[in-house]
Amino acid sequence: MAGPVTKVTAADPADFIAAVEPASRRQDAKLLDAMFQRVTGEPPRMWRPSIIGYGSYRYRYASGYEGRAPRVGFDPRKARHSPARRPRPE
Repeated sequence: MAGPVTKVTAADPADFIAAVEPASRRQDAKLLDAMFQRVTGEPPRMWRPSIIGYGSYRYRYASGYEGRAPRVGFDPRKARHSPARRPRPE
């Protein structure tokens, strides 16, 4: 069985946000980051290459597959901001 795909990385969320294009999307990402930090009380952490997450939780399926995921988060994609989703039950 393969391991979890969603993992915390060593990347700096502030550096990631600073590189978001276009500038309007970058401003939105800065606002979302401040809002999530204020509401959750958690610092941002990078999950995978582009998900900015706040807090974490452990999940386990009946099959035994388990992992960690951010409690809340977002991915500032070019097309639209995508909320980080909880893993789907099997």
